[in-house]
Amino acid sequence: MKLTDTECRKAQPKDKRYRLSDENWLSLLVTPSGQKYWNIGFTVFGERKSESLGPYTDMSLKKARELALELKYKYSKSVLREEIKPFFKDKGISILKHKQK
Repeated sequence: MKLTDTECRKAQPKDKRYRLSDENWLSLLVTPSGQKYWNIGFTVFGERKSESLGPYTDMSLKKARELALELKYKYSKSVLREEIKPFFKDKGISILKHKQK
């Protein structure tokens, strides 16, 4: 479910930190001290990772959504490239070994 700016603004601190989730794995992390941070989640090779986008006071919900989408796109491209590199390197080594026989 999409967050609203009102929900973000009215989020109150609790005993433990918690997240208000938005679309595309964007969330607002609320700390016990009342600080609020934008956070994006993503998966790399089946492992969940997260990255801070910055404080809520410095970035609107709209801007956080735009940045999250941009970072997910850029990150997905770099992960694909990194997955492909070892594949071609391994293939090249196996071809060289085969030719040396």
